[in-house]
Amino acid sequence: SDSIVLTISVYDSNDPKTPFQKFLVHEDTLLDDFRASLYCQHKAFTVNGRQGSYVTNSEVIYIGDSFFYKGSLGEKYAKRLSAWVASAEAWTADTELVDMSDISFRMISSFKLGQRYLYSHCFGRCEHTFTVDSLQRFHPSCMPEQMDSFPYLLFQKPLRRRNCEVCRLVSARYTCYGTSIDSGEPLLYCDHCVRTLLYTESSSLNSLGKEGQVRIFPYYHD
Repeated sequence: SDSIVLTISVYDSNDPKTPFQKFLVHEDTLLDDFRASLYCQHKAFTVNGRQGSYVTNSEVIYIGDSFFYKGSLGEKYAKRLSAWVASAEAWTADTELVDMSDISFRMISSFKLGQRYLYSHCFGRCEHTFTVDSLQRFHPSCMPEQMDSFPYLLFQKPLRRRNCEVCRLVSARYTCYGTSIDSGEPLLYCDHCVRTLLYTESSSLNSLGKEGQVRIFPYYHD
């Protein structure tokens, strides 16, 4: 086959020198499928501790002069980024906003080997970079034969997980400060314990959460 396969490394903002994930990506792979394969605990949802409400995600990939967005919130965030870039005095190129849903890697001509590209979500509160490390011809003897196998995960850095310090049964998702049961020290909570102990059914802070002016942040496993 004359089709092309890309090797892509993904980096976490906490360690920009060591790849967190590495993929084989076929040139016909959709950018949206690549986005969905990127691992981050912050992707599903985050908690806004000050307001005590759940915040919906947004996702944008920046390649060349184009902001590729996912969904209406991604489009909103991409417009904000585009306006910010346009206001920079040193920036002369025009930026483009593109829905990534039907965009394949074959359709993106601005890739350069080793160049860092941006994947940003949660309205900029979490950012990752990725690089195209190599290009090679597709060969079924050493690559997945089925297109739905791409993006194909070659490597993912293992996580050192810590359990919720309330139930001690499942992995922690949040670091919570200011609750009346934490004795001044932050406690790690799973999603279930946060919702059960600190929130009402309408997703607002309950009396226990308000009592200590609780602050809640995503917990990232090492």
